[in-house]
Amino acid sequence: MHLPKREPAAKVATAICNSKYYTGRHVVAGCLSSEVRYEIHLPSPCLAFAMNSYRSLMWSLALRGFIPLAAFGSSFGNALSAQELGLPPTVAVGAKLTEVYSGDGFYEGPMWDPASAKLYFSGFYDNNTSLRVLRLEKPGDAVTWEGKSQGVNGTFLSLDGRMLGAQGKAKAIIDWRLGEDGPVDQKTLYQSDALNQPNDICQTADGRIYFTDPNFQTQQSGVYLLKDSNATKIISNIPAPNGIITSLDGRTLYISDSGDKFWRSYSLDDQGMPGKEETFFKPEVTNQNSPDGMTIDAGGNLYLTGRGGVWMVSAEGKALGFVPIPEFCSNVTFGGPDGKTLYITCEGKLYSLQMTVTGHGDSPAPTKIVTTLTSL
Repeated sequence: MHLPKREPAAKVATAICNSKYYTGRHVVAGCLSSEVRYEIHLPSPCLAFAMNSYRSLMWSLALRGFIPLAAFGSSFGNALSAQELGLPPTVAVGAKLTEVYSGDGFYEGPMWDPASAKLYFSGFYDNNTSLRVLRLEKPGDAVTWEGKSQGVNGTFLSLDGRMLGAQGKAKAIIDWRLGEDGPVDQKTLYQSDALNQPNDICQTADGRIYFTDPNFQTQQSGVYLLKDSNATKIISNIPAPNGIITSLDGRTLYISDSGDKFWRSYSLDDQGMPGKEETFFKPEVTNQNSPDGMTIDAGGNLYLTGRGGVWMVSAEGKALGFVPIPEFCSNVTFGGPDGKTLYITCEGKLYSLQMTVTGHGDSPAPTKIVTTLTSL
């Protein structure tokens, strides 16, 4: 799509001597679409405000379908405020953030099991003295599936349908078959007292396992690659690596940094070793809640928890949408009978949000995700 040349905002903003400003659908001044052009009238004292007003107006028009989102360019995403950004385009029309469970714990590590059609998630209670894995039976009802989890935090559904877990207290990576009344055939894939507290975990399509091992106090942390019962520290310069996942093709590693409060990415070679580090996503928002867990959809877009809620970000690091969460938001995964429910774990809450896409393992990747934002 060809877009007309953008006119400077100062040219679009016309100073007039009154106490109000208005926008009109009478279209004369150059904006971003050949079909819809807007003129902004501002009082003289507000000329300094013109740039922000122009940008806010244009984004508002894009949300309502008047002008194409592509007009903002790939570099615009990270500069948007969360309010300007709007909901992810993959949120179902009319969907609302729904509380499906609440309690007095801190909830983490959600994982959907397609075989049992149940959601599992970690629970930390009583100042982290009671460590559990819970299973959601129905909205409002969760049972303790494992009452002595040894600090299982992040979880991941393995290629063979088992639960992989980062077991912080035991300093281990575990592999459990999902039994009706608790884990069975329990395996420890790796354990070392030299670890800090394994936090999150993921597995690639070829079987490689990555996990984070932060030390939130000393920030002497690491990211590990686990293959054939051998764990290799592959990254050591991140202060507090937290959430972790790979791209669908296994060629990019994404890591949230709770220390520096942004997300990093690394290219991966054929052996799964990281190459160049990039700043993947760093939103310009005032909320400083630590980046935490993440997931990926069938189109390769990421859903990142932290900095105020859940951010939908393209594989190129462009912000596509934002779901504000009132509580501290710790992790996220896709699930539900059709794979199109986004589950979000938080401080004392578990939420769900109906989507139009599935998670990475639930269906073939669509060729394109339509970027039309909808409102709650």
